[in-house]
Amino acid sequence: MNLPLYDTDGSALWPELMARLDASERHGTLIVTRDKEDRFRKVRLPWKKRHFLRRVAEIRKAGGIDPEIKFMGLRHGGTTEGADANLSDAQMRALSGHLTNAALLRYAQASVKQRQTGARLRRNARTKGGQMSE
Repeated sequence: MNLPLYDTDGSALWPELMARLDASERHGTLIVTRDKEDRFRKVRLPWKKRHFLRRVAEIRKAGGIDPEIKFMGLRHGGTTEGADANLSDAQMRALSGHLTNAALLRYAQASVKQRQTGARLRRNARTKGGQMSE
């Protein structure tokens, strides 16, 4: 899945990520490559799953994060942020890569912000309809 990095006006859609990418050393066209050149091919190869999992474990340990916290938890957080931002299910599926709403709902956890937004929208609809005093 390819996500756009820039909006139609040229502004970064992921400013924190873009700042880190811009500051990163370039070793080719791939963004995530191994730290050292392959001793036989003499190029930096892309990470395989085991490299990625090892690096995530190192980062987690360095940050003092509970080892039970898994990388997939980021998917929950990102999808919940999307729900908090009132993205439609279709928009959240496009960003997360989920194919069905059922799969999406597993990741989009309910939050206080979503409840507040829902209550506010409900109150505003009732107030505008004259069914409730202001």
